[in-house]
Amino acid sequence: MTLDLYLGHSLASRKEIRVWELAFEERTGISLINPFYDQDRADIRALDRGERGVELPFQQVVQNDLRLIQQTDATLALVDKATSLGLPMEVVYASQVYYKPVYAIVLDGRERHPWILYHATKIFTTQDVFERWIIQGKLKKKS
Repeated sequence: MTLDLYLGHSLASRKEIRVWELAFEERTGISLINPFYDQDRADIRALDRGERGVELPFQQVVQNDLRLIQQTDATLALVDKATSLGLPMEVVYASQVYYKPVYAIVLDGRERHPWILYHATKIFTTQDVFERWIIQGKLKKKS
């Protein structure tokens, strides 16, 4: 039985996180559902080609992200200095609306922030620590 985790992160960090994401999936067999790359996003393709000005309707972006959060087993939130409005919204929806576990990897020193403490099921300060934890079988898919 495989786990599917929604991978929330900043737009600005998407390329570095994508590299980590693909390697993580290969090492663990756990599927990370990345809203920037695991759905048809013309805006992200354009940004990755260096183009500007391509935007999707905000309703489409939010509704697609919420659908993915609802369909996955949990949310993995990577918090860094580039984190913007979207990631906190995804965390709140995952925990308070869909009652999904939220695992936060906080890379910028804000792991003791009250809102992260309130919404996160478990907090990590590096991707390596999270990966070791999950490989040890600490996170199980609900049947």
